[in-house]
Amino acid sequence: MSEREITASNAPAAAQAAVRNAIDYAAALTDAIDKAARLGIRLDLRIEERDERGRSGLREVVVEVPRHDEGRRPEDLNSANDD
Repeated sequence: MSEREITASNAPAAAQAAVRNAIDYAAALTDAIDKAARLGIRLDLRIEERDERGRSGLREVVVEVPRHDEGRRPEDLNSANDD
């Protein structure tokens, strides 16, 4: 459902505002991920349940920058030096 459909619907103003906020936050997250990709930064994203009591609907986005494995150099992988 688009923002236009939400604001044109009969949903209460508070619900419309919540949906607009979610859309804005999603756009900001997408922009940040795109900027990181342009800089060559890989990000791992996951959505986790935030409430340990098992209630549904409470989630958070977790962003991690994977660490580099410094054990092998790219030129060592599939190189002509392999025996």
